[in-house]
Amino acid sequence: MKDVAHPGALQRNESKLKKNTVTLYYDTPIEDINTGSWIDLLAVLRARMDAIGEPYALGYNLNGNSYQVLIKTLPNHLNTEIFHLLTMKYPNIAFSVVGGLHRYDEKDCYRLIANPIEMENGSIYLGISSTLWSDDKSLEEFVAECKADGISELLFCINDLPVLCTTVDSITPEGELLFQNIYLNGEILTEKTKWLVDFIKEMMEGPDLPCSITYFGAAKNAPENVRIEDFFEVNSYARLSQIEDSIKSVDPYLTTTGVSASEATYYLVFLHLPVNEELPEKAVEEIEEMYNAVDFTNFGFRNIMFTLGEENDKEKERARFIFEKDYSEKDVDLVIIFKNGRYEKYRDQLDDIIQQDSFFEQFDITWN
Repeated sequence: MKDVAHPGALQRNESKLKKNTVTLYYDTPIEDINTGSWIDLLAVLRARMDAIGEPYALGYNLNGNSYQVLIKTLPNHLNTEIFHLLTMKYPNIAFSVVGGLHRYDEKDCYRLIANPIEMENGSIYLGISSTLWSDDKSLEEFVAECKADGISELLFCINDLPVLCTTVDSITPEGELLFQNIYLNGEILTEKTKWLVDFIKEMMEGPDLPCSITYFGAAKNAPENVRIEDFFEVNSYARLSQIEDSIKSVDPYLTTTGVSASEATYYLVFLHLPVNEELPEKAVEEIEEMYNAVDFTNFGFRNIMFTLGEENDKEKERARFIFEKDYSEKDVDLVIIFKNGRYEKYRDQLDDIIQQDSFFEQFDITWN
């Protein structure tokens, strides 16, 4: 890794970093590092890494005809969501406040503003407010709509990934919504986690990347028995554990996973059902129970996808139910992909069961 000039506040020479570091590799379209685009790219990454709050080194690597940018850092503030968000570029990044099927974003106002707040008693908040054009909806009006629909929890989301949460009663007389809880692990923001507030503010209000860059992979400087995944502790998130417990109360043998912001923030559920004549009825029964168990309308993720059984890619088999919140219509869409290979002969049977089940009347259903 070659060092770069004009260091950021926490940028270090690579040799100064401790053991148990992670090096992240990102592909760029830049073929000449003596250009303004490369200089601007490094400046934005320095600002974002400084906000994350851990020492880091930046470097580059020629990969074919273009350069990769390398980031070596300690993993304490990293997880799979953060290192994808780190390199997102407008308009592929969006900030919003979500409550149930209601969403407030920069289509509703001129701009969302982030305000890190540290109280005299040491409490840390992220204040979110908005600036408006004359006909825009205010944040107070949005919160009032959520209250009228019986919604109690509001989420601050980046690309539909819930990051922070609060209640509908946390809006100030000045129209600022105060967030104090981290959504995924349920912890209250403290001085130790204030870096997350600083990172959000930098992402919202700092300069944009000059070009799109793509996560290529990661390497670790750690003992062989330590996996990169162990650094990020994604599976330790308390909120994900609660969701998993709700789903597994229906079927303890399924597997679940929350997916990062780079992959549309689906929450994935794998049912592992055998492919036979009982599949359509069994799948509908379990999906209905699990959908209700997680209270999908107030579910933190925008999408939940149920994969019914093993899929043979060579046969192009697909057996999936995908529920997605439609914030503009304030309802839920359902896409059913059930075709090819072993599944094809059960498609009509599945369709008949769904048409006779009143549960599915609430959805706008599309078959693929």
